[in-house]
Amino acid sequence: MINTLLLLLIISPLVAIVSVYLPNLYPSLKEREPSNSSFYWSIALISSSFIFFLSSVIWLSYNHHTVYFQGLQVFEWDTFGGISLVFGIDGISILLVQLTTFLIPICFLASMASIKTRVQDYIALFFLIEFLCICSFCFFDLLLFYVFFEAVLIPMFVIIGIWGSRERKVRAAYQFFFIHFIRIGVHAICDFTNLVRNRYNELLCAVVN
Repeated sequence: MINTLLLLLIISPLVAIVSVYLPNLYPSLKEREPSNSSFYWSIALISSSFIFFLSSVIWLSYNHHTVYFQGLQVFEWDTFGGISLVFGIDGISILLVQLTTFLIPICFLASMASIKTRVQDYIALFFLIEFLCICSFCFFDLLLFYVFFEAVLIPMFVIIGIWGSRERKVRAAYQFFFIHFIRIGVHAICDFTNLVRNRYNELLCAVVN
């Protein structure tokens, strides 16, 4: 059961993005849409609440008395050189997924009164953040975790740059990106230092022996 629910949970934010832009594809829906943005906010709240409900069902179905991964699924892509997509949940990732799906509806409720322009794009970017966060918590591959985790920066940068506070929003967006790249640089230096230290210790042991 967890396997199916977890796959549905990962796909749901993408379906929500499509549903937000659906009125643009069908003029009949666009004509029946209210003049204000309540139509889009209703879609956002219903979709995000459903995603939170899914994560809650997964939480209730999760066996908390075992340390093994649950809901494991493997997708083999022979076309791309035998790449395997493996995802599942454990005791830590289920908490992070639950927290993510809980915060998204709260973000929408807090933004309804202040966000008046490009509401569709705003909602879609938050669902994209939710999708990337869930993928980063559920995928087992280290490279995919890094890709999804760092990809969260892109919608965050756009949100800060467009809907940020007055004239400081552009500067804040670039500072957000700059600080993050400093963190990446520090991690890279630390990893390189550890690699050099380990290599030096191996060479020293080889010389001594």
